[in-house]
Amino acid sequence: MNPELPQCNPATLSSGFEAIITSGKVTGIRHANSNLTLLTIHGPILTSASSSLLTSTVQNLSQIPHATIPEALFTSSLSLKIGNFEITIKGDEAVKQWAEQVCNLKSTDIKPLKSAVGLKWSAPSSSSDPRTDTDSCLFTPSQISQTLPPYDWTFTSPYTSTSPPFLSSETSGIPIELLKNQNIPVIYYDTFKLYEDDLHDAGDTSLTVSIRVTSVYLFIRLRLFVRVDGVVIRNRDTRIFWGLEGDKVFKDVTWKEENWENLKVKEVKKWCGGEEEVSF
Repeated sequence: MNPELPQCNPATLSSGFEAIITSGKVTGIRHANSNLTLLTIHGPILTSASSSLLTSTVQNLSQIPHATIPEALFTSSLSLKIGNFEITIKGDEAVKQWAEQVCNLKSTDIKPLKSAVGLKWSAPSSSSDPRTDTDSCLFTPSQISQTLPPYDWTFTSPYTSTSPPFLSSETSGIPIELLKNQNIPVIYYDTFKLYEDDLHDAGDTSLTVSIRVTSVYLFIRLRLFVRVDGVVIRNRDTRIFWGLEGDKVFKDVTWKEENWENLKVKEVKKWCGGEEEVSF
């Protein structure tokens, strides 16, 4: 089985589900009784011409020195319809929201960062070579705030999906214990990246979608993961849940960020997911 393609379990389709086939490949799933239709597209990386077009459509991005879109922006997407309710998730929309954030830094908590090597180069008293001095790649928050680049080059997009507004709530409506139940057979599964960038070899940024459909529920996770080596780790999870017999769609958004220095004394795996982590 190719993990890069949607996986559909034919043995469980008798529960009212129907696979959507396009050009001989499974591209989604349908459940007529609940008016659910889920479609995914595994698209290639944008061509240079398309990338230029996207960049030009982002207002004022061209005015930011050296600003560019992620090096690998895929044309992949997700479309979910439940009756008249619709959610879409697309990489270009995420990049557009990132660009809008870049052009309005005063209205966001996402501040520009400097890479560990950049911090070392900018230190006036430094006598070592930042390209070889690995012990120097840990910095305090005060050091990180010095000599910053003019924009967020880590592509930390605030994007969580394109959908009608959700009602705010102090508590989550997503049943975590149900998601952890491995006795419920998975009917449909898919995962793919929307964009990724190696941050000029200074770390990694990726935006990834994972989908799981069972006879009981539908679950989508959109994960933004940012790692700037020696500086910071960020993680934003958007979780969308719908019970097949329910009348509500729930959406949780969690944000975590930690300085690299503090991670030395923490269990990174627990930090990324905590006790409520749901494995795909």
